[in-house]
Amino acid sequence: MLERNTINKLFGITESYEMPDRVMEILMNEKARIRCFNEITKISPDMKEDFFLDYYQEEHGDRKELKQDYTPDCVAALASEMAGTAGTVADICAGTGSLTIKMWLENPDAFFHCEEFSSRAIPILLLNLMIRNMSAEVVQCDCLSGRIFEIYNLEPGPKFSTISKAESPRNTYYDVVVTNPPYSLRWGEVDDFQNDKRFCFGITPKQYSDYAFIMHGLSKLKTGGILVAIVPHGVLFRGGKEQTIRRGIIEAGYMNTIVGLPNNLFMNTGIPVCIMALKEDSSDLLFVDASKYFDKHGKQNVMNEEHIKKVLDVYLKRRYVQRYSAVATMQEVEENDYNLNIPRYVDTFIPEAAPDIVDVLESLHQIDKEIHDSEKKLLDMLLEMTGTTQESDRELKNAIEEYKNWMDDKYKKEVDDSC
Repeated sequence: MLERNTINKLFGITESYEMPDRVMEILMNEKARIRCFNEITKISPDMKEDFFLDYYQEEHGDRKELKQDYTPDCVAALASEMAGTAGTVADICAGTGSLTIKMWLENPDAFFHCEEFSSRAIPILLLNLMIRNMSAEVVQCDCLSGRIFEIYNLEPGPKFSTISKAESPRNTYYDVVVTNPPYSLRWGEVDDFQNDKRFCFGITPKQYSDYAFIMHGLSKLKTGGILVAIVPHGVLFRGGKEQTIRRGIIEAGYMNTIVGLPNNLFMNTGIPVCIMALKEDSSDLLFVDASKYFDKHGKQNVMNEEHIKKVLDVYLKRRYVQRYSAVATMQEVEENDYNLNIPRYVDTFIPEAAPDIVDVLESLHQIDKEIHDSEKKLLDMLLEMTGTTQESDRELKNAIEEYKNWMDDKYKKEVDDSC
C-alpha cells in the first residue's frame, strides 16, 4: 500500500481532505489520468491490493455515521475464493474496491458492477478499477432505498479503462454478489418499503439493516449464483424480525455456509464477523469456526495463507473437522429454532487431560508426609510443656510418647504398603 506522503505528492495535495475531489478531477482529464496512473504503477506495480485502503480508512472513513469498516486484505481474499469464478460480479457497498480487486484477480475478464454510497469513496473506487483496466460500472447510490446519484461506465482500453457517465445500469443479475455492508446500520425508512419485492423474506428492524443488504444482494443474483456476505455475528442469532427473515432464507434453501472469523481483523473495530455464503438448493449448512486461527500483527489480527487454505479445504469438501467445522442438516437447524450461532453446531471444548496416576500417588504421599511431620511437631511442643514432676504430667508425657511411637509405626507401615 502507498504511504500517506507518497499519495499526497502523487495527487498534488497538502491535506488529506482534498484527495477525493482532486482524484475525481484527474480521472475526468484523460492526459492527467494516464500520467497519474503511470506514476502509480511505477511506484507500486503490484495490483493485488487496494493501494489506498489504509490511507482512506485513517483519513476518510466514516465509522460513526456510515459504519464504514473497509475489508481487510485477508478477509477479501477468503471471501473471493469462496465466491469462485464468474463472468459477472456485483459488489454491494464496494467502498474503495478491496473485494472487487480480489474478485478481479480470479476473474480478470469479468464485468463488475459496484454500488457505493459515499461520495468520498467513489473517486478512489473508480481509480482502483480503472488503473486495472476493468470492464465495469460504478453506481453511486443508496442501495437500500434505490436512489441513484451517478452512474459511471468504465470500458477497457489499451492499458487503462476509460470513463463516461451513464443514464442507467447495464446489468440486472450477476453470477456472484459479494458484499461487506455497514454493520448494524440504522435504517429509519424501512417501513416505507413494506411492498418492495427485494425484501420478500421480511422487513428488518430499524436499528439493524444487515438483512436488508443481504436481501438486496440476493435480488441481484442469477439462478445458480452465489452471494458471499461479510456480516456481524448478530445476524446469526438475533430474534424478532431478523429471526423471521433468517428462517425464510433457510427454508427457501439459500443458506449454505457460515464461517466465523477472528476478532480484531479490521482497523477501526474489534468486532468479530462471519462470512455467510448463500446459494440456491442448499440441502445442509456448513459451519466453520476459524476464530482461533490468526497471526497477531500489532493491534490487528491477520489470517495468513495457511489459515485461509484451512477454511477453503472444509468449505470445498463440506467436511467435519473436530473442533473446527460441522455440517448440520436443516432438521437440526429447525430444532435449534433457526438460531445459527456457531457454538451450537461446532463444539470447540477441549477436555482436560486425565492426570497421571503416578503423579497423583506421589502427591498424596507428599501430603501424608507433611501431615505426619506436622503432627510430630505438635507432639514435640506438647512434650516441652510437660516439664514438671507431678504425677499427672508424667502420665501425659508417657501417653504422648506412646502415641508418637504408634503414629511413627503407622506411617512406616503405610509407606511400606504403598511401595
